[in-house]
Amino acid sequence: MCHFQAAVDDFPSDTKHKDIVLESGLFENRDNFLIFCQNSQFQFETLRRAKYSSMMNLNHLLLCARSLSFSFKMNTN
Repeated sequence: MCHFQAAVDDFPSDTKHKDIVLESGLFENRDNFLIFCQNSQFQFETLRRAKYSSMMNLNHLLLCARSLSFSFKMNTN
């Protein structure tokens, strides 16, 4: 028996997913992500650089989400 499967079986099957799904072309495929990282000079060969690059990727997604939210608010007013 897999221990992970036992942990998953404890969740109810009718759980609702309430998070908003944000579409981003950045993560549609590997090539888009690679090109973005190369253009932004993000590197992952050391732990220090990988941490920085990961945080900058998250920051990029956050800024995209904020601009999307702002444009949605402007269109509804």
